[in-house]
Amino acid sequence: MPVDTTNIRHRTRTYDKDLQFPIQSGYVMREIPWGILTERDQVRAKSNHSQSLERLAKRGGLSPGELVHLFRDEDLDFTHPRDRDENELEAIRLVLNRVRVLEGKEALNAR
Repeated sequence: MPVDTTNIRHRTRTYDKDLQFPIQSGYVMREIPWGILTERDQVRAKSNHSQSLERLAKRGGLSPGELVHLFRDEDLDFTHPRDRDENELEAIRLVLNRVRVLEGKEALNAR
């Protein structure tokens, strides 16, 4: 399924539960909300992959391990590979943390 990345820069600044970023090779996680991706993630994607998040989405997204490095703002490190299951569990934990923070901010703004 092609990913519509029209005006994605605007959408990354707000939490949008419907617009999804693809995840490659995940057992459980196949996509994440675009709205949890930040401008810092955009910079890290350029550094780690020499491509924007939009371009990566069009090419199928990131693996769970790549997502972990992106969210931790780390360079890709293939010298100490982690287990595939470990990567996905850590990626899920990091995604859930970001969603909780953003949903908490939305709840506060709604008051």
